[in-house]
Amino acid sequence: MKTLNISKCFDDVDSKDKVEEIHWWHDPRRPHPEDSIETGNHHMDIFASPRKAKEIQTLLKRSNLTAVTLIDDVHRLFKRGMPKKRRRSNRMTWTNYQSAATINRFLDLVAKKVPHATTEVIGKTAEGRELKVLKLNTNNAAKAFWIDGGIHAREWISPAVVTFIIKEFVSNYSRHKTVIDSYQWYFLPLMNPDGYEYSRTKDRMWRKTRSPSLRKGGCVGVDANRNWNHKWMVVGASQDTCSEVYAGPYPESEKCVVAVRDYVLKKLKPRKDVQLVAFYTFHSYYQGWMSPWGWTYATPQRHDELIRVAKAGVNAIKRVSGNVFVTGTAGSLTGKASGASDDWAFGVAKIPFVYTIELRDRGRYKFVLPARQIQPSGVEMVAGVEASAYTVIRTVLDSAEKKLELMKTLNISKSFDEVDSKDKVEEIHWWHDPRRPHPEDSIETGNQHMDIFASPRKAKEIRTLFNQNNLTVETLVDDVHRLFKRGAFRKRRQTMQMSWTEYHSADTINKFLDDVAMKFHYATTEVIGRTAEGRELKVLKLNTNNADKAFWIDGGIHAREWISPAVVTFIIHEFVNNYCKHQDVIDSYQWHFLPIVNPDGYEYSRTNDRMWRKTRSSSLRKGGCVGVDANRNWNHKWMVVGASQDTCSEVYAGPYPESEKCVVAVRDYVLKKLKPRKDVQLVAFYTFHSYYQGWMSPWGWTEELPERHKELIQVAQKGVEAVKSVYGTEFVTGNAGSLTGTASGASDDWAFGVAKIPFVYTIELRDRGRYKFVLPADQIHPSGVEMVAGVKASALEILKILK
Repeated sequence: MKTLNISKCFDDVDSKDKVEEIHWWHDPRRPHPEDSIETGNHHMDIFASPRKAKEIQTLLKRSNLTAVTLIDDVHRLFKRGMPKKRRRSNRMTWTNYQSAATINRFLDLVAKKVPHATTEVIGKTAEGRELKVLKLNTNNAAKAFWIDGGIHAREWISPAVVTFIIKEFVSNYSRHKTVIDSYQWYFLPLMNPDGYEYSRTKDRMWRKTRSPSLRKGGCVGVDANRNWNHKWMVVGASQDTCSEVYAGPYPESEKCVVAVRDYVLKKLKPRKDVQLVAFYTFHSYYQGWMSPWGWTYATPQRHDELIRVAKAGVNAIKRVSGNVFVTGTAGSLTGKASGASDDWAFGVAKIPFVYTIELRDRGRYKFVLPARQIQPSGVEMVAGVEASAYTVIRTVLDSAEKKLELMKTLNISKSFDEVDSKDKVEEIHWWHDPRRPHPEDSIETGNQHMDIFASPRKAKEIRTLFNQNNLTVETLVDDVHRLFKRGAFRKRRQTMQMSWTEYHSADTINKFLDDVAMKFHYATTEVIGRTAEGRELKVLKLNTNNADKAFWIDGGIHAREWISPAVVTFIIHEFVNNYCKHQDVIDSYQWHFLPIVNPDGYEYSRTNDRMWRKTRSSSLRKGGCVGVDANRNWNHKWMVVGASQDTCSEVYAGPYPESEKCVVAVRDYVLKKLKPRKDVQLVAFYTFHSYYQGWMSPWGWTEELPERHKELIQVAQKGVEAVKSVYGTEFVTGNAGSLTGTASGASDDWAFGVAKIPFVYTIELRDRGRYKFVLPADQIHPSGVEMVAGVKASALEILKILK
């Protein structure tokens, strides 16, 4: 900095100044968004003419410093966003930045077209422009939410994103119904329209308002985000009228500040029917979700709560776009400054959840973000704002009778598992169907658990009901939307690299099998069939020692149970990469792995409907729904119990037994290829499912026990003991019918009853009901590690019994 001796940051260049040959592009006295605490790296961005750029690059090269061109033509970048006079379109879009007049017309159009929307002019600016608020009130909610943008004129992305959120909320109401209905919404897209219009027509880098100076010879405009009456002029502000951070002649001198102040304090805060709980103000650039305080590095009371909500927002953003936003107090992230709207909202208006959200980017384009980034910025911000939606809550009762009584009181019609893609998600469902055994229920104490999926409004009602009846209330999942999105498939990402830190596509899993077969001489793959949609059913075979016993392991017969194929592939990975460690068990069998029995359904659950369970075969009935429950389709006690002939049911057993191509492929491979062999005996058939944490033996179609039940449980107990020894995870053992309820036509009963395989198990993986089928990816690795231990211990126990 001393060597370069640059006097001014480009942000501080006023319209009356001459743009020199060299300025700072990002003020080096302020934290740079790309600086790293971990590495100590510091970034320096310089705006330079071609001549100066050449000199600087020579200097940097001499000093062995890297030089990267961020923007090769700043003039073109600026001109690209400026309005074209010949173009007079008033139509609102999010492919270009719009005028203040067009934005206000958009608000009026929304109010005209949408029954629950109204507009209100809350004041006028120094130049007479209207400050227009759009209100959305769909449900007379008891809480209110304020969102504004455009307080700094040059930050065009800010009003664009606020209007995008409005557009998304009103155009896709059903998609966002829960969060929309939970609040009364107040949007002010453009707090400083005078400055905004000046930046569009005269000076692209204009930041302030356009109010005349009260001082003779003073410069025009005040930084409206230094003008609020909270710690005014304490830090990070100036009394120089020409400064970019001029705080005004006195606090709240600006008409736009007064208008918002009065609307919040005199209209919203005094209301008894609604509480203003959130105040979000959008800025750029930095990619930060920042809480108070901004005037000091100190953290306020409830800082942990504020950061928890902020993290929910930034996590949602990252899941949608991969963009990383930082969280923390404004003062610690971007430097101390007082008189800002966020500190005022938190310190004076006493609004509990207040944030300044600095939008894209991290410094390349700064305030002149190209218009092509409006839509992706809007999409990620809708996700961020919406991040706290559905909740899962649990209560515990001391008897089955009380559970039944509460079920009647709640009168919930459907379990969330049964919500089909054609159905609308209601405000309340069972999270775990109370008609089925709950994994946490206790025979010893008689405790009965009840888990409910609910919108914020319904969750509040249920908590009140439970409290009135002296029942415990526990939040299992505070944001189901975030949980679902965390594992969602991102189309932009096409990696074929296999790992166990995330869930992978069927193609990536099959490529992994081929890679193993290519790398290890004792491994081969075989396509045993194709699905209704033409996907390959690929089996990996490991044969290290020509053992006389064979072992079958499969997963993914139910589409939404992503942890199942992930664990099967983890076992393969562990066996081939740590062969010496597991040599005793690997050499004792010929291993056959089919990680995904139902790849069509699995892919559909990744891209269309996270809770999809069935295959994707077309219905033979006119008007019937797509898909069959492949684990009700096997030809053993087909359609006896726990299955349906309703094509739309989650447990539709198919038009006839073994109608599904994946079922036929496994059936034929087992009965026609493995069973007839004289040199090897198929002795074990393990099928992985989730969720329950149960190591379950036949039968599943009845609670009656089969012959050799004691041997089956002996092996299962060895497995669960080994699982527990790794991380302490507890699995239960027993026959499937008694543990999870009777159901027929399942692969385990077929393997035991028809294929006559002696050791057959359905292993229900993590967890016990908190995350259910949407187990976070961070649990893949521990699930895999404990299952390697369980499979190994149980397989060795089988050898002992067979001797």
